[in-house]
Amino acid sequence: MFFLQFVLLLSIAYAQGIFIDAPFAPDIERAISVLMDRGVVQGYSDGTFRPGHLVNRAEFVKIMMQFSPLPFHDRSEECFPDVPLGEWYAQFVCAAKSRGVVRGNVLLGVPQDQWPFSPSNPVNFAEAVKMLMEFWDISVTGVAPREWYEGYLSAAQDYDLALPNVRPGDPLTRGQVALLVVKFLEFVGEEAVSSSPRQESSSSSTSSARSSAVSSLPVQAPPGGAKEGDSSRYDPLSDIDIRSQFILLGEVSPITGAAFVFPEHEPLDVSEITVRLTGAVPTVQSFLVYESASGRFLGEAFLDTSSADERQYTLFLKSGELILPPREEYSFYVRARARRFLEGGMSGESVQIGSLRVRGDGVWSNDGYAESTNTGFVEFETARSILKDITNIALAQGILVPGNGQLLGSFRFWGWAGDGSADPRITDLTFHVGTVSDVTLSNVLLRRQGTGTDIPCTMSSNTVTCASISESLGSFRSGPIIFDAYGDIVIAPGSQDGFFQLTLNDPGVPTSAGAITWTDGTTSFSWVPFDQPIVKGTYLEY
Repeated sequence: MFFLQFVLLLSIAYAQGIFIDAPFAPDIERAISVLMDRGVVQGYSDGTFRPGHLVNRAEFVKIMMQFSPLPFHDRSEECFPDVPLGEWYAQFVCAAKSRGVVRGNVLLGVPQDQWPFSPSNPVNFAEAVKMLMEFWDISVTGVAPREWYEGYLSAAQDYDLALPNVRPGDPLTRGQVALLVVKFLEFVGEEAVSSSPRQESSSSSTSSARSSAVSSLPVQAPPGGAKEGDSSRYDPLSDIDIRSQFILLGEVSPITGAAFVFPEHEPLDVSEITVRLTGAVPTVQSFLVYESASGRFLGEAFLDTSSADERQYTLFLKSGELILPPREEYSFYVRARARRFLEGGMSGESVQIGSLRVRGDGVWSNDGYAESTNTGFVEFETARSILKDITNIALAQGILVPGNGQLLGSFRFWGWAGDGSADPRITDLTFHVGTVSDVTLSNVLLRRQGTGTDIPCTMSSNTVTCASISESLGSFRSGPIIFDAYGDIVIAPGSQDGFFQLTLNDPGVPTSAGAITWTDGTTSFSWVPFDQPIVKGTYLEY
């Protein structure tokens, strides 16, 4: 125990000095340092660690299994149907399965050897605690739980291993994973901590693009080079798409807008960058402004009190702080910072930039410069909760046979709440039916896995509507939920070939309803920030 405490104190400066997006919370910095000292985690190639990025199940298992004293053996067959041989994470996942630490995601009516591991799904708190406890053989005792994870989380609370303010279904970030793993290392003691973790094999250096920061390249300086002692901050987020999305209360948004400046005749000494919204949004506290090429943080634009309509946010820069060279395009982007729900943030508010404006003076002439752009900005909405992913976890393809109660797909919905009192849930689903005239569908229903309650659906032409899903069945506050879709299939006599597929097709936009209606606990939304189609059910053919 003293050994670990010594390492924490000795190496905290390492995390502070090596990452350009530091400093982090002190406990997270210490945890990152411990795992870096053992070669378990690394930073990104741009010099960041990004503690706020989510960790998927494959990445988490790799972190955990590097503390295994047992060797990893080459395998000649897949251990899960969705873990191909040769993937960078396969040896870690298969070793974890051999030890009984992971078993796959249960699919009712499907043989256990066909259960998927879902490596790309974010690991949630309950899953992570369960895996770590079974990996280190930490005893779990108590009364029979109502949910599979309750015994593990209860033991974690008793042993002071739990993370504060994290619910069972919450996905974990890189910083949280580091903190959780080090908590377990402290608990199991010096012997487990000081044993050398298993390093990644040489084959992982050629892993596919799906591997992320756990197996990333060594830390390098950002574009332009970060000087020793440079206190510049860089954008810790990595998304670059500008599309209609939700802004979670209490969080920093995806990129809400971008623009470029082109000083034509002389260098420009920028004095102001202004974000003007199409309407007042009390929930937006400020806008964070970043340089596009490097992700460097330029400053925070706050509500301009001189503007009577309360929809203008301005970043004021000192003379010489940002000088743009002539005849070169310079671009920047902004992210909104939203107020927390308990601090007056409201869901359902529309956020759309009306214009981005740059003011400054010519360095040589001292002439004033002002230019703005007011096109190309998309609409966002504020929300207390976020719907993050929708997946069909049933088989992608199958054989279409006639009969009653045929499984058409298993649709998993996953998201999280931004505050403790929010109860996000699915309320209505509208499926598109793709088939041929020889195949007839009827009596469609949904059944949430783990319950015996059916949700009847109605049909009209090639549309299936499952409406008014109850709060108890539609809530995903405690973790992912899975709806199995069933229906009666009739195939016309003499038909030679055909197919059938159920699809959630239209994601909708803030101004036009799509296939899914959901609530964040306060406001009802009829769109989701996904591509079309949102998710396809099992493709059945004969």
